[in-house]
Amino acid sequence: MDSDGDEIHNLLGGVQPENLEHSVLQVALLDQLCSAVIITDLQGQILYWNRYAELLCQWQAAEIVDHPIARILASEVSPRRVLRIVTTLRRVQRWKGKLPLQRKDGSLRWMDVSCSVLNDSQGVVIGYIGVCADVTIERQQTQKALQESAAALEKRERFLATLVEVQRQLLASTDEDEMYARILSLLGHASGASRVYVFINHRSASGKLLTSQRAEWCAEGITSEINNPLLQNVDYNTNFPRWVEVLARGNPISGIVSEFPEPEQAVLASQGILSILVLPLIVHGTFFGSIGFDNCSTACIWETATIDLLAASAAALSLGLERRQMENDLRTSEARYRAIVEDQTDLVCRFLPDTTLTFVNGAYCRQFGKRPQELVGQSLLLLVVEEYQDIVRQRIAALSAEDPVITDENPCWAANGEVRWIQWSNRAIFDAHGQFVEYQSVGRDITEERRLRQERQRAQLQLQQQADRERLLSGIATRIRQSLDLAEILNRTVAEVRQFLQTDRVLIYCLNSEESGELMAASVAPAWSLDAEIEVHNVWYRYSQATSEQRTTYVLNDRAAGALSAHYLEFLQQIQVQAKLIVPILHADRFWGVLLVHQCTGPRSWQP
Repeated sequence: MDSDGDEIHNLLGGVQPENLEHSVLQVALLDQLCSAVIITDLQGQILYWNRYAELLCQWQAAEIVDHPIARILASEVSPRRVLRIVTTLRRVQRWKGKLPLQRKDGSLRWMDVSCSVLNDSQGVVIGYIGVCADVTIERQQTQKALQESAAALEKRERFLATLVEVQRQLLASTDEDEMYARILSLLGHASGASRVYVFINHRSASGKLLTSQRAEWCAEGITSEINNPLLQNVDYNTNFPRWVEVLARGNPISGIVSEFPEPEQAVLASQGILSILVLPLIVHGTFFGSIGFDNCSTACIWETATIDLLAASAAALSLGLERRQMENDLRTSEARYRAIVEDQTDLVCRFLPDTTLTFVNGAYCRQFGKRPQELVGQSLLLLVVEEYQDIVRQRIAALSAEDPVITDENPCWAANGEVRWIQWSNRAIFDAHGQFVEYQSVGRDITEERRLRQERQRAQLQLQQQADRERLLSGIATRIRQSLDLAEILNRTVAEVRQFLQTDRVLIYCLNSEESGELMAASVAPAWSLDAEIEVHNVWYRYSQATSEQRTTYVLNDRAAGALSAHYLEFLQQIQVQAKLIVPILHADRFWGVLLVHQCTGPRSWQP
């Protein structure tokens, strides 16, 4: 367009407006152009109108010449804009832009217009020449693309908002039925599905893998299947053998039902399903169940972007189910703990300052498998594990009239030779005159209680870690919602992960070729910055590639204890890494890159 305008301007450089009819050759050339050429005088009166302008605007030259240019300008082209165009032409000799022109039949066509001034032989401006190309279709395509892009962004925003609300419900809901009802409703409205449901896997008495519908949401007018007996205790191997293999690997089932294998069609078509999306629920690394989305109105393919966003919701639901499972385990552990405490039988003994036993009760004797006469007169320390004997002696000696009671726990030898932990309440007994008489200890076997307490502490720690992971995911999702910039998302992610893990370095690499990767984001403690001269890509490549092929996390707790090559060990020493994690990053089921976590201060036992 620009070159055409320049060539036409050069062609007409010496033409006087009043002599255009005499420039036969030049006019003939202009009539052969596939662009509309319009010439006006300084007042905007049309002096020339080529044949393509006639075709484009439907006005014959005889109908439009000597009329003002405003006659063909659409009403939205204001006089002020025309004045700005003329001002620009007078100042810089040319103007380029897009204008809507009105055709003879009243329709509008958008034109890419290139205007320049027309000079006489003395260089005096005597008019204007405009070259117009029809860009209506391109403009419509651009507007359509912009509308589709805006719709996609709106849809993404809606899904991300839904994901945040799903995570909030997972943290807030205490009743499982209520949790499913709210989450499935959110996902149903966000996805536009006809029906959304959850199936939970379980085993038959013979060990077969079965699945049963646990919850459901239906759009208005869609038949509910929650009470369908055929959807309870469904045998995967009989009805959906293909699904087990796909879902257990963490991949979705998606497509038009009429294109599925016939056995699957029979089950799905009976429920009015035209197209379906099924996403796996992976809990503690196990195929726990699935969440499905039915379309009963149209047989349409689920878009990749929609699948990815719904998969994020399925992952959030999986994390929530993990947390609930740990909470149930914790409650079970606490119930067992209470039962043990309530059924405990106390051990009672009395002894002198030198630890010689003067009295033992029956429970004490049964605990240690001895008769009273075998115990009285002997030191109670003989029953205590040797490493704790001095500690017991010191704590008993610390009792006084001002501080007569102390509770202690120590390991003792049981009758069967097993070490059992006993909790003792040791009391110094004084007579009415404040004189010391003897010691009395009341004890109970807390071995199981101690074990359960440790298990509970571990469970609480895991629960806290799970909650922290969910908060981290929620925070990342919120930030993704606030920004669609990949660099900002990755930088926020490494910063949050490093803060969450309290580690020294977190790096994200994108794999660019078979031999190297590109550092996309990093969060590094000031004391452990990487030397810019160190080339790290080729060294970590084979480990990240192996990790990606297995789709597992590479864990190194201690470089000194790991089976590492001398070259790689030397490299880890060079970059001061004591322990590390390599986590594969997958996008659209393909290896995209890795997330590296470095512990530089010392070895670290990474928790699941």
